Amino acid sequence: MSKKKNINSPTNLGQSMVDSIKIINGLNVDELIALNKMIVSRVKEIRREECVTKAQQFKIGDFVSFEDNAKRREGIVLGINQKTIKVFTTEELSWKIPPAFLEKIKKPSSSLEKFAQEIFPKIFS
Repeated sequence: MSKKKNINSPTNLGQSMVDSIKIINGLNVDELIALNKMIVSRVKEIRREECVTKAQQFKIGDFVSFEDNAKRREGIVLGINQKTIKVFTTEELSWKIPPAFLEKIKKPSSSLEKFAQEIFPKIFS
């Protein structure tokens, strides 16, 4: 049987975390609820910033790929929203994908390039 790790141990956490845990252990329920709301708000803010940073890596017309149910799909970026990138796939379906799940295709296959030229001749000709 494996031993449970003591998360309060200074060897597993930085000293500032150990000090924070000591403070948290002294809080009442109302203070804990207020602290939780602040933490959740901060996590959401960090995730929003990460999403914006990742979305800035893409532009309309980029060739991208993503995985859906263990199947690799390829497509073209049609639009960039706050939380998602709109992608039109070779199956002629429109998807809204979080930027963290997209990969830019640096050298698109000839079939993907041909698809882009057929669907969007003004952009890819």
